[in-house]
Amino acid sequence: MGVSGLEELVRRNTRRNRDRPLRRKVARDGKPKVGADGLHCHGCGKDNASADYVEHRDLPGTFHVVWWCNTCGPAFRLRDAATAIEMDWRDVQSGNEGLLAKYAEEPERPTIDPAQIEEWHDRLWFDVNRMRFLNVKRLVSCEVIRRRKYGHDGERFVIPVWDDDGVPVNLRRYHPNPPPGEPKILSLLNAGTQLYGTFDRLHLVNTEGELDCDAVESLGIPAFTTTGGTYCWRDEWAPRFAGRAVLIVPDRDRAGIVGAERRAASLSAAGAEVITVELPMPFRETKGLDATDFLRTKRGPERFRRLLNDAWRQHEVEKRRRDRPQPVPSPSSRTATKLLKVGR
Repeated sequence: MGVSGLEELVRRNTRRNRDRPLRRKVARDGKPKVGADGLHCHGCGKDNASADYVEHRDLPGTFHVVWWCNTCGPAFRLRDAATAIEMDWRDVQSGNEGLLAKYAEEPERPTIDPAQIEEWHDRLWFDVNRMRFLNVKRLVSCEVIRRRKYGHDGERFVIPVWDDDGVPVNLRRYHPNPPPGEPKILSLLNAGTQLYGTFDRLHLVNTEGELDCDAVESLGIPAFTTTGGTYCWRDEWAPRFAGRAVLIVPDRDRAGIVGAERRAASLSAAGAEVITVELPMPFRETKGLDATDFLRTKRGPERFRRLLNDAWRQHEVEKRRRDRPQPVPSPSSRTATKLLKVGR
């Protein structure tokens, strides 16, 4: 079998981990797909894109290549990615029929040693400078650092992700000033995406990113997020929030707004009460300001609480107005209305 269109696309867009081939993955609906992550996106200049050979959403049995950048979102499409490396997008779609058989092995989930997490956590806990960075710059309290088991592996901060049984399923590795070409946050290979935060309260705040989530949690406000970026939401998670109120606080950029709209639609369809809270900060197309930036402003925590309370209060007022029964006009008033319309 020769080189397929997807393999050539991946080869030309890989700047780091050049020896990492395509691999078998699992789509949101549980069906297999083949793809690669950490690809270079010429739209934003980051190694933050993925390309997957997956079954078409509207054409069952038909497979095609999908390009997605966690920063650009739908603004930078497969055609743009192909054009940037002097390929025709139709060539990218050709020759991929044998990829599922070629990469038949299921991805092996990473094994995480809890003892290693404790070691990294102890190293961080007694590092005054790094603890001060998390407390002052990222606004994450010591209580949350202890509860989440933050650590440091000597190169990056380590934020463990735990499942409902208390088993670590991913390690999010954060670097405030990463080397050129590397993102600020990395995940373990084949770890997938997960929910992160608090889920057992009736009122929850949804932010973008683990550090923003924990900055809000440090105020005593239950919050949650997803690993992998604003677009990494799965509809299968939504029923977990049925009957709860979710206040979504998106980043002030295009990706944040689009991602928040998708989460809101999914949660509302599952029976959650959803309120989108707009931070009173300037809008940017990319790299928008977020919840942590707002909390750093003068009286940020106080203003943030007031912002949430005002949004909830306005939502309740609008809800009562919608649910209020409309008065039925009497026959005489209906007749007078008709006469007025005739007289015009």
